[in-house]
Amino acid sequence: MVILEYIFKQQLVADLCSRTDLLSYDGLEDIFMPARLHMDGAEVFGVREYYHRGNVDRGNLPSHAWNEIPVLFLAMSCQSIIDDLERTERCDLVLYDTAFDLRARGLWITATYGLAGSDEGHALFAEFKEALANFSHQVRQDFLGVCPLLCDHSTYGSWFRGTNTDSQAHP
Repeated sequence: MVILEYIFKQQLVADLCSRTDLLSYDGLEDIFMPARLHMDGAEVFGVREYYHRGNVDRGNLPSHAWNEIPVLFLAMSCQSIIDDLERTERCDLVLYDTAFDLRARGLWITATYGLAGSDEGHALFAEFKEALANFSHQVRQDFLGVCPLLCDHSTYGSWFRGTNTDSQAHP
């Protein structure tokens, strides 16, 4: 089972929407929100309980399974991730400053997130693809529900309108 979820910070997006330079603002990829990637018992974005209890500052996250990641960047990169895995059986993505490495082997996906103490996740590729697609759709809907003007953004408008399934965020 694959669960890719996040906690939407509605006020953060509402504040963003009030920017006078919103339609050309290039900081959209740097919006961090708590997220969790659960793959067959492993919490890929999280840190093992040992690190959670005293060695890593976890802020106001719900548990050791969660981490702050650039959710919009990840959502806009989902189709490129799938394409890379189907074409080359690997995808190396950097979520801000942390490596998110994915490997495909036959029907299976292996995922790691480059933190000390992180779990390695394993799942069926079909389940992982579905989780990415659902995540991308949910992030798009959540952001547009608060700020429909994002459809007119100079760089990411086509992704928000759904006319481009992937942004320029991930080559």
